[in-house]
Amino acid sequence: MSIKNFYNEEIEITEDALFSIPKTGQILYLHIKYYSKSKFFGRQESSTYYIIGKDGFGIYEKKGDNNSLNDNLQIITEIRYDECEFIFVDIVDIITNGFYTESTFLFDIITKEGFDSRFELSGDFNKKREIKKLPIEYLFGKKIEKHLTEYLMKGLIYSLDKGGHYDFRMLDYTIRLSKNSISFVKKKKENIYKFDEIKSVYSKGTKLYIEDKDFQKKIFKTIGKRDKININLLVNKRLFLLAFSKYSGYNIY
Repeated sequence: MSIKNFYNEEIEITEDALFSIPKTGQILYLHIKYYSKSKFFGRQESSTYYIIGKDGFGIYEKKGDNNSLNDNLQIITEIRYDECEFIFVDIVDIITNGFYTESTFLFDIITKEGFDSRFELSGDFNKKREIKKLPIEYLFGKKIEKHLTEYLMKGLIYSLDKGGHYDFRMLDYTIRLSKNSISFVKKKKENIYKFDEIKSVYSKGTKLYIEDKDFQKKIFKTIGKRDKININLLVNKRLFLLAFSKYSGYNIY
């Protein structure tokens, strides 16, 4: 039976493997990284399995060179999507003397048990290279972000369509999204923007600006409301951009 790896190539695995990992559920993507180590009596084959499933993701190690996930499989990390609180993604391009040199990446996943149970992927890469030369950890992180966001989006839509809200926490304030508005909840005040009363939504660099219909910037004073979001500091960034675009009507993703 075949399944796709992170390069979108078909790879062959045993049929029982598709349902053999309880926490991840049915496997959607499987990427195998092979190792060969010298031993006293020869060489030992081992491999690392990166799995994106319908219900979660995991990293596993096994000995031997066959493709059955049930043989000598050791769990390194195994997390269900419903155990996750949020994901923080930070990808930074490094420019030296005006020229792109490389990028760094960080995928930081916090579960509902708190910061002590976090899962992290980090490293560097060159985005100009073909996909097969990118780090497996980076490709794995991008897949996790995509599928975790899809899972969280279902809960967000259910909550908002029932009249509730969804909070995105920043360092010193909270962004509260509802079906008809977005609010900036701070210590001393709350700025509420109803979607049908927003005049402008635009970005400058990594910051997203929201202005209400009364906003005017004059020489000595400012009328109306304007708030900004530093997208790089936002947890569940992809979820926010998708949800805000869906409910506000502004296409920012």
